[in-house]
Amino acid sequence: MKDKLLELTGRFDALSLRERSTIGTAVLLGGLMMGYLVLVDPQITRQATQHKRITQLKGEMAAQEAQMVALKSQLKDPDAANRAALQEVRKSMAAIDQRLRNVQDSLVPPEKMQAFLEGLMTKDQGLELVALRTLSVAPLIKSTSAPGGKPAVSEDKTARDHAEPAGGKKPAAPAGAAGAGDTASNLYKHSIEMRVAGSYNDLARYLAALEGMPQRIIWEKAELTVEKHPRCVLILTVYTLSLDKRWLTV
Repeated sequence: MKDKLLELTGRFDALSLRERSTIGTAVLLGGLMMGYLVLVDPQITRQATQHKRITQLKGEMAAQEAQMVALKSQLKDPDAANRAALQEVRKSMAAIDQRLRNVQDSLVPPEKMQAFLEGLMTKDQGLELVALRTLSVAPLIKSTSAPGGKPAVSEDKTARDHAEPAGGKKPAAPAGAAGAGDTASNLYKHSIEMRVAGSYNDLARYLAALEGMPQRIIWEKAELTVEKHPRCVLILTVYTLSLDKRWLTV
């Protein structure tokens, strides 16, 4: 081993200065490269991995913090969204109620219907009130479905769709009231059926007087028969609308 080392040393010494400098530089650079690969490069790789983990943890922590803020907000007011939605519903219901009241105010009140109808008759001596009776109170807005999921048949559909108040104006059923149930107001039909006898001209004047009144009633049905000329009998069914379900018996 010693002889081998002496031989290598002799060969190195025999080289020129430039050759020995080149070999020395190569050996030094090789040593540095080995040191970098053994010591420095693994550290850089570990640092990059650690930095990636830290970045990932920061993202997870930010997400957790945002979730915590949301949870704290829910703990402070867990029903905030529901209350906001309920407030909007209440505003809509208030608007519907106001529209219902506007319709009611344009019509003759139920308790004044009989006097209203009879009062116009007293202005024409040719008319005779044969009979007058009140009909059952009925809600204008009915449920759209019956038990068992079948659509309910409304007895007042024709009156609601085609009846016109005296004067040719038709109060529209308030939008959004259907299906509101007990939580919303409703309009109730207060109907009267009357039999009036007189000549055709007398009856025509009576109907014209109904049309000319500032407060209106709604015509639901009218049947005219001739008993003995010139005497005719008019069966007239009219109604008014009210938020009050009570009906004064005639």
